[in-house]
Order: sequence, then C-alpha cells, then structure tokens
Amino acid sequence: MKYTSFLWILIWSGLYSEVCAIDSDCFTASLYQGVRALLPLLALFLCILSSLISGLRRVPTFKTSLELLFYYCLIGFIGAFASKEFWTSFYWCSLYLSVIFVIWYAMNKNSRMDNIRSIININYIILTVLMCTFLPRALQSGITELSDLPFLSGEVTRNGVGRYAVVVVVYSFVRLLTYKKIWRYMYLVFLVPSVYIISQTESRSALTGLAIITMIVFWLRGNWKFILIGPIFAHIIWLSGYKLRAAGDFERLFSLTGREMTWSQGIDLVVTSPIYGLGFQADRLMLEFQHMHNAYLQALIQGGILGFIFFAGAILLAWKMIFPYLFLNRLKRIPENQRPLAIESIAMIGFLTARSFVESTGAFFGIDLLILLPHICYLQLLLKEPNNKEKEAVSI
Repeated sequence: MKYTSFLWILIWSGLYSEVCAIDSDCFTASLYQGVRALLPLLALFLCILSSLISGLRRVPTFKTSLELLFYYCLIGFIGAFASKEFWTSFYWCSLYLSVIFVIWYAMNKNSRMDNIRSIININYIILTVLMCTFLPRALQSGITELSDLPFLSGEVTRNGVGRYAVVVVVYSFVRLLTYKKIWRYMYLVFLVPSVYIISQTESRSALTGLAIITMIVFWLRGNWKFILIGPIFAHIIWLSGYKLRAAGDFERLFSLTGREMTWSQGIDLVVTSPIYGLGFQADRLMLEFQHMHNAYLQALIQGGILGFIFFAGAILLAWKMIFPYLFLNRLKRIPENQRPLAIESIAMIGFLTARSFVESTGAFFGIDLLILLPHICYLQLLLKEPNNKEKEAVSI
C-alpha cells in the first residue's frame, strides 16, 4: 500500500466520530469511537513529519484551489478564538487541515498523478461498499431517515445515502459510456442499484445531482448511442422527486424545509465576528447544533469575510480551470486513457458545486470535502500537464 493511501484511509477512519465519545457510559464503544476520532490527526502528524524529513517546505501562494482552502482553514483557526468552545473548533479545524495536507503531500511526491488517482479510487471503493450495504435495506423496506453504517461507525441521513449513490453512479455511468471492451457492461452491476437507491432516498440534492451529471457526461462524451439513458434518469427524477417526495406539489418540491430561518440566524451570527468568523463548527456550537445547509454561509460564519473569499475563490478557481474543457471543446487534448477520470472529475465537481448551495459541501470536514478536493487536484495536474509529466513540486 502506498504511504499516501494509508494516510487517506486514516482520514476516512475518523469520519462519523468525535473525541467527546470517550465520555460516554460504554467504555468499549467510547474507546473505539474516541480512537477513530483521533486517526485524521495522526494522519496530519505523520504527513507533517514526513514532509519535514523529505524537505518539502514551500510557502503557499494563491494560485490553486488547494492553496486557497489552506488559507480558508488558517482563517478558521484564527476565528476559533472567538468561539465559545475553542478546543472543539480547533479540533475540527485540524481535521480539515489533515485533508489538505495529505492531498498536498500526495501531489509533491513521485508519481503524484498516481497518488491522486489512488486516493480517488479509495473513495470509490469505500462509497461502493457503503452503497452495497444499504441495498438490502432499500429492497426490503426502503431507505429510512437515518441508516446505520457498518462496523458501528455511526448513522447517516437519507440525503447522505443518496450522495454515496451519486458518486457510484458517476464513475459507473462514465465508464459504461467510455470504455470500449465488452466488460464495460459490468458497471451496470453498480449503476442500476445506485440509481434505485437514489430513487428510494427521494433526496432532492441526489436527484438534482443525477440530472447534472447526466447532462455533463453527455455534453463531454457525446456518446449518443446511449441516449435512452437520459429519459430513464429523467423518469426516475420525476417519479421519486415530484410524485413521491413532493406528492405532485411544485411548491413543496422547491421548499427550503426551514433552511431560510437557519440562514437568517447564521447571518446575524456573522455580525458578531465579521472579519475572521467564529471558527469551525460555529453553527453547531453557537446555534444549538443547527446545520447551516449552505457552504458559503458556512464558510462565512466559520471564517468571516476573509474565509468566505478564500473558500468561494477555491470553487471559482476550479471552474475557471474546467471552463475551457467543458465549453470550448478541449477534452480531446487530454490523453485518451485519462479522459474517463477527467469526465468523472468534472461531473463530480458539477454535482458537488450544485449541492453546495443547499448543503455545507467542502466548507467543513466531511465526506463532501474528501470527494471534492481530490477531483479538483486531479484536474489541476491533468489539465495543466496534459502529458502527465512530473514537474516541479506543487506548493500548498
């Protein structure tokens, strides 16, 4: 196993856990959850130590999304001093930093393109396994509001389950359309159940993601012999979203389900510390565990105006990089063997960008960040180095 892959697995191992679990009544369960909560910090420590030993010391600039997110995280650390629970905010800031540093380390070692691909493949494998664990439940009784994760790892909402399934749909859909050999049809084994699970969740963000990735993939791939797939997906979106979730009511379909009230409270909270914000997890710590459900407002209350600029700039910079390949027909400049993952990355960024307006995608430590950042960095390496040449190290 590659060292960077090991570090990435450590980060994944810390999801859906918190250090405070150690204070619970059940010692065995609390020790398990508490140790898991520290594993991303171990990854951060090992990454920094390895970087120092290897002589990887570079001052971050403002040229890439990764660098801008580093500064966003730094501002969030400063904002933690205004939080009513500094150490909790500092802990979540450190988790966020662990993702940035491991990605940066992967991009500065030999075979950095392979490193990022390995990280993306780990994401795919884990999310595919999770999707498969939800399939029996979906077939028997449907996806409930909360679903248990395997290995006593916590619970996930229907919206979260839908997000897992969308990721599986992206890579299986693209490879079904792109690969030429007969074994490409094996991806139907993952594609069909994933679409079914999305329909069972009735998650509007997942259904929207299904529509977005369909349009992006057809736009980029231009493989019209699979044109029937589009109407099939459209029917699923209409049936699950409009007929079942919204019960045929358009007003209910576009309802914000109370988010506007939380957004208003978040804006009021920003006024108390407008420049540096209130640190990571400010919405949960300052608004009685409410979730902001908007990445840009999340960035604003966590990092203030400065943090918001860095976070929004990272997303805009990613799309500035993608734009020529999405709208100016430059995809053919990418080597053919690299195109499937390039299309997957653009589709994934499109889905998660749309999701960022109704969820806090990428603004704090969570699965969305683990999915989004590797795809952005993969495109950064691929689109700026179409021949996949190993050049100078990338600054954080």
